Amino acid sequence: MPDEKGLADAALKMASPELFRRNAFRLLGLPAGASQQQVTRRRQELALEAKLGGGEDGGGAAGMVLPVVPPPDEDALREAARRLRDPEGRFLDELFWPWPLRAGAGPDEGLLALEHGDVQGAIAAWELASETPEGGVASHNLAVVYHLMALDIECLGEREALSKAQVRQKQAYWLRAVGFWRKVCDDDGFWAAATARAERLRDPRLDGEAVAALRAGLPGVLLGINARLAARAAQAKNAGEARWHADLVRGANLAAEAAERALVAAAGPARDAVKALCAAGDQKVEAAPRQGGVAAGSLMDAAVAPLAVLDALLPPDHQVLAAVRDEIVLKVLHLQIAYAKATDDWALSLELLKRALSLARGSEAKKRLGENITIVENNLRLSQCWFCGKRPAEDSAAVHVSMYKVTGRIPIPGGTRVQYQKVRAAVPRCGQCRAIHKRATGMGCLGAALGFILGFGGCTILSGTVGWWAGLAMVGLGWAVGSAIGGAGRRSARRSGTKPEASKMDSPGIKKLKADGFMVGDSPAQ
Repeated sequence: MPDEKGLADAALKMASPELFRRNAFRLLGLPAGASQQQVTRRRQELALEAKLGGGEDGGGAAGMVLPVVPPPDEDALREAARRLRDPEGRFLDELFWPWPLRAGAGPDEGLLALEHGDVQGAIAAWELASETPEGGVASHNLAVVYHLMALDIECLGEREALSKAQVRQKQAYWLRAVGFWRKVCDDDGFWAAATARAERLRDPRLDGEAVAALRAGLPGVLLGINARLAARAAQAKNAGEARWHADLVRGANLAAEAAERALVAAAGPARDAVKALCAAGDQKVEAAPRQGGVAAGSLMDAAVAPLAVLDALLPPDHQVLAAVRDEIVLKVLHLQIAYAKATDDWALSLELLKRALSLARGSEAKKRLGENITIVENNLRLSQCWFCGKRPAEDSAAVHVSMYKVTGRIPIPGGTRVQYQKVRAAVPRCGQCRAIHKRATGMGCLGAALGFILGFGGCTILSGTVGWWAGLAMVGLGWAVGSAIGGAGRRSARRSGTKPEASKMDSPGIKKLKADGFMVGDSPAQ
């Protein structure tokens, strides 16, 4: 028993922007339904023309209907002839080529106009016929011609930049093509004629059930072409063109499920590219964990292109897009963890995680990133000098603050015993900031000493010789000199970008201990 989905599956494989450039009837310049004898004779004619140099002007051989530009080569013509010997291939190529309005009749007015290169005349004839009993076939012919002309301009755009007028023309052709294909899909009369054509080929694969399955699958074939064009435009960084085709797929009203499947299928190569990038990152970090930071950054850089394709094809809340983004995010997290364990480079780790957070979509991925960002920020705080905020902290340079927290009071004879918890908190500091603090402290001590000597000595000497007011003036002068020297030390520290040592009380660790009930000091008063 033949597979009724075989014909539909074969049609789906044809869903490519090259659909009409591979159509056997177009390549050979033959009408739909041409006999095998006509195919053989036409093949011989084209071979002779090729030997004599025919078609060198790029317009195809003489008598061609809607010729392919540039013309097909020998291999393409050989494949076209082979395809027409296969009933299934012949029927599918007939589906995408104009038919006579009445089965068994000769060329109608539209086909005659087309044979003479009068495309607009053919369109006018079929538009008139679309309101007659043969309207289903006329709509089919119009859909084919508009679709073919739209794809020809798309092909031209691959070779050269299109003008604004050409872009408008192409979009108008697309809208007309989709509109007529919608009529074809809904027209029972057309599909009755299609079933009759299929049965005349006398092939067990081409029965009524196979044609019915093809009818159901045709929207997916048609929309798959525009979905691929959207992906191609996104890859070329033409966001406007990509969005236009994706919107056309979603708004075609051919079949909502077909539109969804077409866009997801077109996104497949981009999804595969992301998976390959993630796998490559795994290989790098397994071989050298210290390269995890570079691997994570490179992964996000390389993912920009496939994500642009996915963003163009799928809405922001689409589960496929969310899954791909979260796959990147979780892989970056894996690479960052391996890198941080090997290097303790928390600054780069934080930068990577924050960048990854902008890509995350799923709540679980966001939660994991948030938790790890908190951990990394804490590790960075502990590893970085609080006073300059730039250099790595050194254990030997840390500033220690004694703190305690009352945990209970026990009555004892004659009083109360206070129970408390004691900690020696460390404020991270680098060696350079320690040297700056020492210098500032030294200058402050020097200033105090000089001020005391100058003020006290001057006061003692001058009070006895000049008067008490001269001694008082010397005290003031001593204070001013001492303050100036101490201030110079503090200003020097500020210019170096270092907070004063007293700012240790504003450090996050000390603030957290205070918030938890700790107080500065060795112990509470008993």
